[in-house]
Amino acid sequence: MSKRFPRRFLGQILLLAAIMAALTHSALSEQPPAGDAEARRKKLWNLFRNSTHLTQAKVLKLLGKPERKARQIVHRRYLEQWQYGPPLDVEVTFAGFPGKAPRVISVRLPGKRKP
Repeated sequence: MSKRFPRRFLGQILLLAAIMAALTHSALSEQPPAGDAEARRKKLWNLFRNSTHLTQAKVLKLLGKPERKARQIVHRRYLEQWQYGPPLDVEVTFAGFPGKAPRVISVRLPGKRKP
């Protein structure tokens, strides 16, 4: 014997599905064209490659708040990685020493992600 889903929840489920569809559509329409994102990635990579004194404040000003942050504490210093999601797909790594502002030590442009 199979249990049937109560019909009283049908309206709420349909409303939830409509809201999710609207949010998905608006999120997809806000993304810039793919060619523009690739040009921005290359420009950012060249900027980081040529600048040896890039601090976290400058990166925040250029790229905004990162999607994810990770920090690893090692002997007498720490490493912090900021990850920016699509459309940029940039990973910036900082090294921080006691008494000094963290500086960029590497920039990585990951390849295209698989769905």
